[in-house]
Amino acid sequence: MKKMRVGIAGALVGLALAAACMIAFPATALAAQTIDVSTLSATTTFGGTPGADSWIYMSGNRILYLYDAGPYTLTGTNGELSVLIQPSAYNAQLTLDNVNINYSPSFGLGLGIFANSTITLLGSNNITVSGIGSYAFSLNPGFSCTIQGDGTLTMVSQNDHGLDVQGTLSIIESVALTVTGDGSVGAIHNAGSILMGDNASLTINNNSGSQQYLTVDMAPAPDATTAYQWKLDGDATLGSGALTDSSITILIVNGGMGIISRELIPVAPTITSANNFSCVTGSGGSLALTATGDAPITWSLDGSEPAGVTITGSTLNVAATVPAGTYIFGIIATNGIEPDATQEFTLTVTAAETVKPDIPPTGDSAGVGLLAVALLITLGGGLILTVISRRRLNLE
Repeated sequence: MKKMRVGIAGALVGLALAAACMIAFPATALAAQTIDVSTLSATTTFGGTPGADSWIYMSGNRILYLYDAGPYTLTGTNGELSVLIQPSAYNAQLTLDNVNINYSPSFGLGLGIFANSTITLLGSNNITVSGIGSYAFSLNPGFSCTIQGDGTLTMVSQNDHGLDVQGTLSIIESVALTVTGDGSVGAIHNAGSILMGDNASLTINNNSGSQQYLTVDMAPAPDATTAYQWKLDGDATLGSGALTDSSITILIVNGGMGIISRELIPVAPTITSANNFSCVTGSGGSLALTATGDAPITWSLDGSEPAGVTITGSTLNVAATVPAGTYIFGIIATNGIEPDATQEFTLTVTAAETVKPDIPPTGDSAGVGLLAVALLITLGGGLILTVISRRRLNLE
């Protein structure tokens, strides 16, 4: 509590100084979007436009006060500098672009945050404090801060915690944070919430002389179909919870270095293509095979298929030489994640229809035989009448 009060007092002092000095802003204010901290030294400096992106560097205490939302970009190196985002800088936007700062006074802050803020990291950034009771990075109660980008930030305190979280800190995108604290208290003081998302990572160097516990929460996934799990490397182990839980407590042994990040939950394959196929002898055919799960997916047969049935890539091939019949065999999809998917597959090969040959015409007409039946009818007087009847016969 003592350290927190000191930090708040410093912020309030900054506000008072700003009020006293506001009339001293030049008519044409300096551009505040980019501040090269290497130029801040023995001279009190004002910059930006009040109400938009104003800032004051007080040479007496070597503190840079950011009063508005900005955006601000800090670059360069300064061997004695503290940066404070003031309560008036609501929704402040600050970019750290290859910044290296050190601060030595006791109960000071390398970077102190007293307003909701978004910090973007570019390149390699370092904040080191050496004074007693000083934090390299401090997020004060009631405020939220999101650290984003693809850069790195190393926070080192030689006499206290490297990272002090009393609000809600979100670490997202591809940022990589590394924290080292004093040997007696540990790297991180977490009285608030630390949320991790995307491909961000948090490295903790524990030189506290004892085990260090840290609770972290999973930031919301970008969509409902994406699921993540925790990934622990180095000396980081589970203190409580499961890797698939949204919140876990991790444990890092004394002298250990642990890395916390998250990864997509591996998804085993599930075959979604049809489990049957029909074709005709002499023609054959093919079927596209599909499955869900992590790519790449490899396809194979279980060995009980008939000769002439093969898989090329993700296509099932049936040769024209496969005899007529019904065949049952297995199709297997693998992607290195257990369990493999096996589908019972039915192949039906039907015999092709036989074409009947044409029969050439015979007799007095095609396909017709002539049957003559003679009926002899004897009439009076010895006259014989011959009656001939014709009947068509189907020769098929």
